[in-house]
Amino acid sequence: MTDRTSLSTPPRASRVGGATSPLDAQRRRLRVPFILPAVIFYTVFFVAPSLASFVISLFRWRGAGDEPEWLGLGNFLRLFNDDIFRGAFVNTLVVLLVVGVIIFALGFFFTAFVAEMRGKHMLRALIFFPSLVNPVVLAIAWGFILDPTRGALNTTLRAIGLGEFTQVWLGPQLIFPMILLTMSWMTVGLFTVILMAGADRIPTSLYEDCDLAGATIGQRFRMVTLPLLWEVAAVAAVLWVITAVKAFEFIYAFAGVGTAPPRSTWTASVYVYMQGFGSQGLPELGRASAMSVVMLIVVGVLVVVLRKLMSRQKVEF
Repeated sequence: MTDRTSLSTPPRASRVGGATSPLDAQRRRLRVPFILPAVIFYTVFFVAPSLASFVISLFRWRGAGDEPEWLGLGNFLRLFNDDIFRGAFVNTLVVLLVVGVIIFALGFFFTAFVAEMRGKHMLRALIFFPSLVNPVVLAIAWGFILDPTRGALNTTLRAIGLGEFTQVWLGPQLIFPMILLTMSWMTVGLFTVILMAGADRIPTSLYEDCDLAGATIGQRFRMVTLPLLWEVAAVAAVLWVITAVKAFEFIYAFAGVGTAPPRSTWTASVYVYMQGFGSQGLPELGRASAMSVVMLIVVGVLVVVLRKLMSRQKVEF
């Protein structure tokens, strides 16, 4: 009679004298050499600076040559009474939400409707191209395009007889909306390519069944593409949260070379830079570090909440 235990128990790795096989032992020895360089790199360039920022945030310190003064949580308490930081924090959330809605709406649109077009690979490359260019270069280019006197946009409007539509695009009222629009144009390609790459994994047989059932493009996207693309969209959303909170170089360079943007456009990252490098007076490294720690906590909370909100039962296909 066959022993049921032998049938239900999966085969184990071969052992010699109660020890693992030479192959398993060799694999175990190779783990450390392969993992150690990455651990060292991550510790030196990410973990250690993060811990150092937290320590510095507990002091009033202006940098080299200045003696640190213990404040405890004083730098953190000052942030609640800082109107500039509150405005920068609100601007960061506006970038996160407004630009996020635009890029994911366009990303899903391209995934649903453009993916079926002929020459979709060429279109995908064109959409992705702005993501390949340095954000500082794009910011300076858009600054020249939107220049109210000699910019390409106003010059073109005057040339075609639409001079009444010219605007001071970089004025106090319009510069932040222009930043939002240009950031959307700059980042939509990356997230569209991520979503399209996830859609490419979906079996074509499912779309053939939709065609046989007479489903429209919108119905195909809602019933097939979106459910099977949900995990990829969740990862892309997390990447966007991290990118939005760290947005700095594009906003800083948008106002022009060598000119800091007006305070109404500052995000938390821009304000951290201003405080840390003394662009608005003497540097306040302790206060800048406190802001960095706060934004790190905010990113962590947002990522956890987003993962909870977007968690779904995994669909196998």
